[in-house]
Amino acid sequence: MNKPAPQFLISLFLVLFSVAASAQGTFTVSDYQVIPAGTIAEYDQVTITNSGELRVEGTLIVDGDLLMGNQAAFSMGGDAVVIVRGNFEGGNKVDISISSYLIIGGNFTKNGAAGQETINIENGNIYILGDVSGWNSVTPCDNYDGNTETAQDQCQYGDEEDLSNNYEDLPPTIADELNCFQVEKPADITACDGASVSFSVSEIPDVIYQWQYKAGPGATFTDITGSANTLDLNVDDSMNGFQYRVKIKPVDPESTCKISFSPPAVLNIPQQLVWTGNVDADWDNTGNWLCGNIPGPANSVIIPSNPSNLPIIYAGSIAEVNNLTLSGNTSELTISYGNLHLYGKILGAGKIDAVHGKILFSGNTAQTIPNAIFVNNAVESLELDNGSGLTSNSSLEIIKSLKLSQGNLTLNESLKLISNDTITALIDGSGSGTITGEVTMQRFLENTMGYKYFSSPFTNSTVGDFSAYVDLTSDFPHFYAYDENRRDADQNDLSGWTPYINSASALNVLEAYAVNFGGTAGNILVELTGIVNNGSQSISLQNHNRKYTKGFNLVGNPYPSPIDWSKSGWTKTNIDDAVYFFQSSGGQYTGAYTSFINRISSDGSSTAIIPSMQGFFVHVSDDPSGNYPVSGTLGMDNSVRVNDYDQQFYKAPVNSRPLIRLSAGFKNGQKDALVLYSESFATENYENDLDALKMLNTSAELPNFYSISEDREISINAMDFEAKKQSIIPLGLQVQKNGQIEIQLQDLENFDSEKKIFLRDEQSGKTWNLLKEKAALYLQKGTYNYRFSLLLSTGTAGNMISTTEIFHSLNNSGNASIQMNLEKSESGMLYISNLNGQLLKEFRVSGLDKVQLSGILSSGVYLATYISPNRKLTKKIILP
Repeated sequence: MNKPAPQFLISLFLVLFSVAASAQGTFTVSDYQVIPAGTIAEYDQVTITNSGELRVEGTLIVDGDLLMGNQAAFSMGGDAVVIVRGNFEGGNKVDISISSYLIIGGNFTKNGAAGQETINIENGNIYILGDVSGWNSVTPCDNYDGNTETAQDQCQYGDEEDLSNNYEDLPPTIADELNCFQVEKPADITACDGASVSFSVSEIPDVIYQWQYKAGPGATFTDITGSANTLDLNVDDSMNGFQYRVKIKPVDPESTCKISFSPPAVLNIPQQLVWTGNVDADWDNTGNWLCGNIPGPANSVIIPSNPSNLPIIYAGSIAEVNNLTLSGNTSELTISYGNLHLYGKILGAGKIDAVHGKILFSGNTAQTIPNAIFVNNAVESLELDNGSGLTSNSSLEIIKSLKLSQGNLTLNESLKLISNDTITALIDGSGSGTITGEVTMQRFLENTMGYKYFSSPFTNSTVGDFSAYVDLTSDFPHFYAYDENRRDADQNDLSGWTPYINSASALNVLEAYAVNFGGTAGNILVELTGIVNNGSQSISLQNHNRKYTKGFNLVGNPYPSPIDWSKSGWTKTNIDDAVYFFQSSGGQYTGAYTSFINRISSDGSSTAIIPSMQGFFVHVSDDPSGNYPVSGTLGMDNSVRVNDYDQQFYKAPVNSRPLIRLSAGFKNGQKDALVLYSESFATENYENDLDALKMLNTSAELPNFYSISEDREISINAMDFEAKKQSIIPLGLQVQKNGQIEIQLQDLENFDSEKKIFLRDEQSGKTWNLLKEKAALYLQKGTYNYRFSLLLSTGTAGNMISTTEIFHSLNNSGNASIQMNLEKSESGMLYISNLNGQLLKEFRVSGLDKVQLSGILSSGVYLATYISPNRKLTKKIILP
């Protein structure tokens, strides 16, 4: 039985099997026959006669039955495939060896006495779709995995359900051979949530359709109700990735084709929303999105290369996405004054144009800015609101603002805050986030002539950071610090300015410095780089009552953002409430000071907003008892920071109170301004929360103009003149050269229309109505205190009781005195008492008498009272 066939017969079979393309009728095996490896033989029926033997090494397809006679033998090689569409019947004492794939569409039957057959199975893959009978130890499996290692396994084969479940695991050639109805693969479908779809195959007569679906990896195909060649479905997101196929069986059970499966089709439901741009460029237009859904925070988005229109996020729109994929080099998203909120990753090779847009990075996992993702590396505004942090692998140029609501921004590349003639970028101080790495901040200067007061927004700045803009090695220094207590070796008082030109010297936090950019007017862009200051900052200041510095200290904005002097986050211990700014005027080394207090600007050019990098003066309060030095503390926290993108050094505030702004200057020259404004309950004395002292200008071309109160020079003076019918305010004027001086009313706001404003020259007796004319007169170089007075009255100047204060105290080089300002014919008594009312001295005075007090009374605070038959006045005086 096992003897080899003659050689010529084997050769003939090789030829026949290799060219067979369709069934060849009945194949009868009466001796030893082989179907060689690599060949396919297909027959209508195969009969192995008594004592015949068939060995299959290749593929055998039997469209009908395979019949074995008594003592016949059937065996398979390790790579053999045998498909019997009909029945497989064995006779008595048959010998069957099964390896690899045996699939029987009909019944597997043993005829004759039981137990006389031999079945050997080694790594068989056996499926029997019909009944099994007569065989010893051939039993079905539950959940057959597709392999029977030996005949002694507890079960040996799988049924139709097992074949259905394992169909995808069959080699493709076997699956194709099993598809006897030649059913085609349904088309894959991409559909959106809520859509209706249909899978279909060509109609085949006299068959039963059974659609099946598979829910995902590891799942099995499950029957779906319906028996047509078309399957209709309503789609939801949960069905993404489901596979659908149809199983076809004949209506006629005698059909030789027992079963076919279509290859599975896949239902794709886009989990990433895809931009099409089919309608226009508007991100918020549903017609521009596949499935018509505008993305939300949970959606990932794909912007493909070369869509019909590239997307634009317009003004007022907030586009929210999870992951954003910019598929190719031509993929670009433009933010045109809108907002993009990113909760995931940025992927792909495309670009984001954010020159006019804001981007928010938010989410629960760490985020990254890819290299060169932004057009020109520019972002108008960027915000981080992610506790897990954001890492920037790209150079960044912030045009407007950087806000760190929460989380740490790690800079692996540069970050620059841009400044130009219209806007200066800032770091918003309202968040709790931080920055790891150095930041570059720009400051655009429109006019570089002369001195500018600079402070640093960084913890690690040095003088050398300005070496690109000023010559630190020139014979005449161009970089100065300010020392309120500066004196020479003999303890003589000096100006506070001291050269500060060592390039390694630190620019201390909250201190400012005078930088001279030269004598040529023009624009310049200053850049500093360092670790940004953040959080609470403070500095200790002093007032030594020196001759030149007078308790003024030069400080600066320590933050990379503007600060608001009127905010509540300041600590001003023994610090007057006024700030003083410097502006160069007409020359490289000279300039003018302007002051600001209580929402009032002396020249109308400034507000409470102090720009980034801006230096300014503050005054440590004088001691009422004359005890010096006085220590003060200036402190602040992030709550004083504001988002003012203009950041020009001076801007006019909005004022609702009665205000008079006067100016004095040489004819056709620059003017120096002073302000008088009405404030309820304000007194005629200096009040450091309402009044601003006068800082003297440094230019000989510019006079110093001020009001006088308690022998102090005041640039902004609060008083309650609105409720009075008449007020008299003494003025002072200093000129540093001879010339024609003009004094005029510059601004008048919310003023009583029934009142007149006069300027009185006490020396000449001349009076000018400033509502109608300006005062013009020639003055020699010198100081003119109390020569001029401002008269506010509902009547005429001649009806004023007096054009000056009755008296005022003087303190010149430590010599204290009281200057009387009475009419020549008037006389009265001047009484000096302590604060408890105890009388210490008395003097008869008249006219312009001067009463010397030095050497008579010790240092301290006293009360001076003038009494005459017509009037009485008490004032507080201070003796040094």
